[in-house]
Amino acid sequence: MKTTTIDSSVFGSIRPRDSFFVHARKVLTSHPSAMIGMVIFVVLLILAIIGPLIAPYDPLSQTLADQLQAPSWHHLFGTDQFGRDIFSRILAGARLALLIGVVADVLALAFGTLFGLFAAFYGGFADTAIMRTMDVLLAFPYLLLAMLVIALLGPGLYQAVAAIGIVYIPQFARIVRSAALAVRQEPYIEVARSIGASPVRIIFRHVLINSAPPIIAQTTLMFGISILEVAGLGFLGLGAQPPQPEWGAMLAEGRSYILTSWWMATVPGLAIMFSVLGFNLLGDVVFDILDPNRQQSAK
Repeated sequence: MKTTTIDSSVFGSIRPRDSFFVHARKVLTSHPSAMIGMVIFVVLLILAIIGPLIAPYDPLSQTLADQLQAPSWHHLFGTDQFGRDIFSRILAGARLALLIGVVADVLALAFGTLFGLFAAFYGGFADTAIMRTMDVLLAFPYLLLAMLVIALLGPGLYQAVAAIGIVYIPQFARIVRSAALAVRQEPYIEVARSIGASPVRIIFRHVLINSAPPIIAQTTLMFGISILEVAGLGFLGLGAQPPQPEWGAMLAEGRSYILTSWWMATVPGLAIMFSVLGFNLLGDVVFDILDPNRQQSAK
């Protein structure tokens, strides 16, 4: 019975299990932005999965006779300065975009959650040391800190993803700490201590589970942010290296041809914009679904 009570507090109160899904459906159907974000996410996921199967050309294949061709039936998004089909490269870049979002998110989430949980649960010196370190990292502009990390790791797509993951650890740590501090004051935490539960069990079985809503919402938002930040590093030449079909690197290549071959920069720029927009809208909806106060009002 106790486990059921703790788990259900994630959603604000003890109610039948299907009421959560009813509330989620109401939020999704009542917010046009929710449907837009969901559609963009689903389209990006489908393109990442089946992109290589529907791409009309090899994204790395160069045909100099076809260079800088405008969009047409043969090349839907035109070609670049090497005659590579931009539509095929956009499809290949969709898979890289999802990979970027997942890896950077997991890295920031894992370490940020650990730091935030231990800072909130143990308090004292541990809390001060961890959070002051996070404050120092937050004092750096994100792009500058990512560039410093890449200076140590070297340029490249995976190094850029690791850099973005490291850069956003402090955000997760602060969010998790804030949520965990509130949960730590709940009576069931004292009960768990009194019956001899180990600190590790209390942290991961009770505190983490009941701090889940803001963590999940931030994780969703971080997908779009990660894609945008890695694209920015790719644009600066610090991320993906040629000939990888990464959207930021493609945007950088098209910068020199913006006046004569506008599609080279416009298409990857729109791909980045819509992907980030979709994840931002989806993150807002996830927060609305998981926010206990909003769920109480929807009862």
